Amino acid sequence: MRKTLTLFVVLALLAFTACEKEKIESPGNIPGMGYTEGELSVDAFELPEGIELVGTITGLEETTTAAISKDDLSLKSTFANEAVQTNSNYGSGGQFVKLKCQLRNRTNQQRTMFFPKGLVCKVKQEGYQSGILLQWAWVSLKPNEERTFILHLYCINKGKSNSDAQSEFEIHGITNSNTMWKLLNLIGWGKINWEHFNSVSTSTSSLKETSLSYDEIASGLQDAVWALTNGDGLTEDQIEFINAIPQLDETELPSDLLNNTIDPLKYYPEYGE
Repeated sequence: MRKTLTLFVVLALLAFTACEKEKIESPGNIPGMGYTEGELSVDAFELPEGIELVGTITGLEETTTAAISKDDLSLKSTFANEAVQTNSNYGSGGQFVKLKCQLRNRTNQQRTMFFPKGLVCKVKQEGYQSGILLQWAWVSLKPNEERTFILHLYCINKGKSNSDAQSEFEIHGITNSNTMWKLLNLIGWGKINWEHFNSVSTSTSSLKETSLSYDEIASGLQDAVWALTNGDGLTEDQIEFINAIPQLDETELPSDLLNNTIDPLKYYPEYGE
């Protein structure tokens, strides 16, 4: 009888723990995202040997404001900042979280820095938005080169302040939220990044025409992220929208990336080169 009671208690505790974890990981209840209290839960991510961050990652000072649509005047155009127009740009989103980054290649070899999907950049100041990367992006660095670029991310704290020149960020790690990974897996190899629609060498080029424009994709995916961080989950319409995003041509991607065997000490051409 005592053994049976003990087993019942253990099973009950396991069930309670599982329910609590599921509650934490449900849409609108992801620690550190939306308005949910707690620390952002991530897996470790470190810069590869020979690549270092120069200075501090900061937001950008907006110089102009342009609305993507008349229905949402708060959604700022991706072309709204001079720094965006004069530097190479990577990643996706950027209406609320755009980061100015500088990397140094300390080696005598050409190298590539990979930013994995699910990477979270955490803001250091209270009241600002942290950001997440929804697709792989990579930056090429010449031997001993320092390179400044803009990284576009999706806001994971709806309602808080946009990134600006006073906000500072750190590369926090790769999210291990099961809820967020359902979105990341749904996106797959979706064509969503700035560099997929623009030349990486000159960000003032015109957006290439596809079935969906970059701004439409960025706006729709930002709403999808908020549905998970601040809402009740993805709607059927949002799932249909994500499924309609064109997929990248795998022949234009590093084969090692597709095979999940990236060598951080190697060089890979940037997308579109």
